[in-house]
Amino acid sequence: MQKDILGKTLSPKTSEIVSGMESKFRLPVKYYFASERPNKSDSIFGSVDAYGVDGVYKVWLCTYIPDKLFETNLLHELSHIAQVEEGYPIVCNKNSADFRSGNRDFIEELGAHLGSAVLDIDVQKRLLACGYENCEFAEQNAAGLIATSDHDYNQLNDPLNYAMLVVSLLMTAALVSTATQDALYTAYGRYPLVISDVRFLYAKIQQIGAATPEKAEESLGEIIDRLSLWSHYFIFLNGRRIRTRGEYSAFLQECI
Repeated sequence: MQKDILGKTLSPKTSEIVSGMESKFRLPVKYYFASERPNKSDSIFGSVDAYGVDGVYKVWLCTYIPDKLFETNLLHELSHIAQVEEGYPIVCNKNSADFRSGNRDFIEELGAHLGSAVLDIDVQKRLLACGYENCEFAEQNAAGLIATSDHDYNQLNDPLNYAMLVVSLLMTAALVSTATQDALYTAYGRYPLVISDVRFLYAKIQQIGAATPEKAEESLGEIIDRLSLWSHYFIFLNGRRIRTRGEYSAFLQECI
């Protein structure tokens, strides 16, 4: 039976996949228009609250995109719920002075980007395995980044601002073609340290991967460690909090 979500009738194949995923989740899924996402911009393709804080998984979706992209985007967000239920790591905010200040939204956004930089790689592979092509979203994001590359990032001496630029480029570079990567790196070439870190982390994540919760944790730790962000974030994995470089190193030793 074909499903209808937010006024969009899904194809038989996608309906079957979505119904199968929903039936396995511990909590029900509730769908909302992207414009209903609280306290956030509606200029998004999709977003998800994969932790079921209110006893339901909430998914916000953009509906004005073509049906094929809508279905891919829908499966992308549901895959993040699947990751949480499978025990994939979560990037958590520490109760830092920045988090308690007016920078809280910025800290939360950076934390979300950290998670996406790794978890979206696993989601992309899941979708490709089912015959869904989700590179188009990343290519559009890359085009937007390239178009605004003339913006003057003059506060990169601040570690958090620096990290935001690195992670924003990284999370896009990890999902696009080699040609688009090269164009992205060229566009931001006047920030050689940023590009050096993006290239380094991209190579690391490609080497480690995100095929298991432990591999995803290792990749996340590499980003947080490289950008010296342990003061602001920790990683939660299987009931364990990895809060410092030392704890991350101990985790790596255990994985050998």
